[in-house]
Amino acid sequence: MSPGPRDEQPDDEAVQVIELSDGMAAHISTIESLTITPAFSIGTIAESDVQVLVPTLSCHARGTFGTEDSEMPVRVMLTFDNLAFLVRRIGEEYLEAIDAIESVSQGRLQPAKMRLDYAAIWLEEGSKTLATAARRLSRLSAAIEDPDTTEPPAEAGPDVNRVHASVGRSRPKVRLRRPTR
Repeated sequence: MSPGPRDEQPDDEAVQVIELSDGMAAHISTIESLTITPAFSIGTIAESDVQVLVPTLSCHARGTFGTEDSEMPVRVMLTFDNLAFLVRRIGEEYLEAIDAIESVSQGRLQPAKMRLDYAAIWLEEGSKTLATAARRLSRLSAAIEDPDTTEPPAEAGPDVNRVHASVGRSRPKVRLRRPTR
């Protein structure tokens, strides 16, 4: 049976069951669902005091971790560019893992073909989706004027400082690091 495109993990009936020693099984986790929800904030570029929209992403993964029978949620809030950096790093690390798998597979034992087939399909589908996302971000970036070279509009939206003062909130200052490299 050749796997077809899937949005989720394959049905339990379609997957070959592979038994592992208890020691190894206790350390394997399976992410069964991932939801990424955009959230927005307003930030200020430190060098120019220009206000900008700061897109963040709430990432919520559910799955089983080790030998736990219950689902465990994992949540993180990342900046838009930080998640892009992580995706890039995952790809780089995945390539290094494939090098190791290819090397070890030269012997008598080889990985389960069906699982390699699914992984290849998901990576191909993911690369198409990521290429589309990169094109859309490039178009969006090209349409935005650099705030360091343009004058801010007369009314740039709500004054965050005034809004915070009116509701009695302090203004926490958190510096976002430069884009991760």
